[in-house]
Amino acid sequence: MTGEPPRTFLTSNCYIQGMTTYPYTLEVTPAIKPSGHFSFAIRRKGKMVQRSDRAYPGEDKARERGLNAIDKLLLGIDDRR
Repeated sequence: MTGEPPRTFLTSNCYIQGMTTYPYTLEVTPAIKPSGHFSFAIRRKGKMVQRSDRAYPGEDKARERGLNAIDKLLLGIDDRR
């Protein structure tokens, strides 16, 4: 230990502990193709701000990726150039 305070990061675990994703909402929906896969959409005040560009093999995986994307939006991290 160097005496520094522990660093904290927003992760999907924070939402389980009661933190909110406000002003964003996450929608996880079944993908049309391939069947059995899911995608996500992130909305702010009803307007879509981001959607997944791929289908994920399970609803949990799509939700996890969506929450990670919300983390980046809340922290102001944008990896697009």
